[in-house]
Amino acid sequence: LILKSSHPFCMLDEPFSGLMPLHIEKIKTLIAIAKLDKGIILSDHLYRHTMEMADEIYLLANGKTYLVKDREELVFRGYLTE
Repeated sequence: LILKSSHPFCMLDEPFSGLMPLHIEKIKTLIAIAKLDKGIILSDHLYRHTMEMADEIYLLANGKTYLVKDREELVFRGYLTE
């Protein structure tokens, strides 16, 4: 419903959490379609799905915000282990 709203932006907090892989793929398709017409801020710990879809990724860590380019930077910043 949020993605279909008339607002130019929407925020999705953990849209993939607790879903079956099939449903995650459907949600990703809906997000990809919606982002053609609106800005979307997405927050989720399932980083692989987020990284596949995002135009830009930011990590909040140690009171700072970091622009992240790849998985290795998530390891460097202490979000992931190797």
